[in-house]
Amino acid sequence: MNDSCDAITQSDPEGEIRRRRLTYQRVSSSCIAEVSYDLTDEILAVRFHNGREYRYAGIPPETHQALLAAASIGRYFNAKVRDAYPHHRTR
Repeated sequence: MNDSCDAITQSDPEGEIRRRRLTYQRVSSSCIAEVSYDLTDEILAVRFHNGREYRYAGIPPETHQALLAAASIGRYFNAKVRDAYPHHRTR
């Protein structure tokens, strides 16, 4: 099941803010509930089972694909994403 959420992404040099709808997909993980990826701005949104949500910037498409294909999404996320990219909590 997919769920959508409005995301504010900033990408133009004048600081104009645009709204973009992110579509989340459920994943099989004991810590991560859903992920979404914005290919244009290379933003990975991660929702955890505890309700927290974070956005990670500068995520290459290959990293997003590898996350979804990983035998353990949580382990891949912790090893390759969590502390490697700028992020902020949204919920």
